[in-house]
Amino acid sequence: MRHGSPGQTGRRRLRRSRKRLAELRPDALHCKHCNTTIPEVHTMDTTGMEGIEAAFAGVCGHCMRTTWSLKGNPEAVAMTKVAIEDSTAGSGVAG
Repeated sequence: MRHGSPGQTGRRRLRRSRKRLAELRPDALHCKHCNTTIPEVHTMDTTGMEGIEAAFAGVCGHCMRTTWSLKGNPEAVAMTKVAIEDSTAGSGVAG
């Protein structure tokens, strides 16, 4: 039984991964500081972030702060939230 070449398998896996990421991507975020809707959502690279399935971010047009949305196992999400908040000195909030 043939399953295709390794290149085809890799492309198939990439298509599935992109489809799953698109399904997880929110239409908008809500600022964790002022609750303003953030319509421009950016997909973040999660390569090497064990336990994080997807990460998205947006900058609030009202207060200019960054809000993050994380999807993954609860422990990895909690650790990533702490890392984001520590590295942004409180100017970015993950939720």
